[in-house]
Amino acid sequence: MPALVCMLMMSLGLGGAPFRRGDVNADGRVDIADVIEGLMWLFDGGAEPPCRDALDANDDGLLNVADPIGIAHFLFASSPMAPPVDACGSDPTGDRLSCRNFPPCTCIDPVLTHDQVRQLIRGKVEELRCYPCPVGTIDIPLIGKLVVCPTGRACSNGKTGCDVEIRTLELDLDLAGGWARLRGEGEMLDVPVELHDLLGGVSHCVANAWFAADGVLSLGTEPIAECGYRKILRAGLYDIENIEFGVEFSGGAGCAVLNAVGDLFPSIFKKSLKGRAEVLIAGHTSAITGIFVRP
Repeated sequence: MPALVCMLMMSLGLGGAPFRRGDVNADGRVDIADVIEGLMWLFDGGAEPPCRDALDANDDGLLNVADPIGIAHFLFASSPMAPPVDACGSDPTGDRLSCRNFPPCTCIDPVLTHDQVRQLIRGKVEELRCYPCPVGTIDIPLIGKLVVCPTGRACSNGKTGCDVEIRTLELDLDLAGGWARLRGEGEMLDVPVELHDLLGGVSHCVANAWFAADGVLSLGTEPIAECGYRKILRAGLYDIENIEFGVEFSGGAGCAVLNAVGDLFPSIFKKSLKGRAEVLIAGHTSAITGIFVRP
């Protein structure tokens, strides 16, 4: 045993990474696996711990059988270990034990899960709930001009515009593939519209519309291999796909004409939605760029 201790002491080097005492295998927790890993390295040629300081349970600057025993006593007999134990930190004694790498403390925190990223993106999409007035002006061949949600209309959130009710919102996220697909379904009810016909007349109508669409985002990511997660470097709107759209108009005689040309509106809706989504995403890419996501 003395020879082994001397050999270990001669091989000790300087180090300085933050760590947690007792987490010998650096997996983010202290358990029986750490006791076994320490014993295997000391006496059976096992892999060297990434942070020797983590094995030094009693912080005496030496690595020997007392250290795995100290970790076992901490686990099963509530015996204390030298700090840092409950949180990442440096060795308070400043001995010469090395700490080459300790991912649970050196990796960025917080790291988001896929569900948390979904919630983050959903929160940004929620801002689509109020289309600003006017939503759009549409030229209809041989009929006239349609103004959707004229100026002066107020959304339920107090902003000027027309309410959009988003019924469902689902997100498929593939960080390694570099894309995210956002599927949304919703409706716009009791939307005021004005039809300005070619003779100068104005018909005041009400529109009820429903829609579904996929927003495809392109993501640039890089793996942080030693930490087991990926970093989002950039995000942007790639396309709006799989659009379904329907609308019905009610009101005067002029409004009935709009129902006869309903096939025009899906392509108009796609152009409007894509424009809004591009503006929204361009203004909020910082919300998801630079974040770290665990697979």
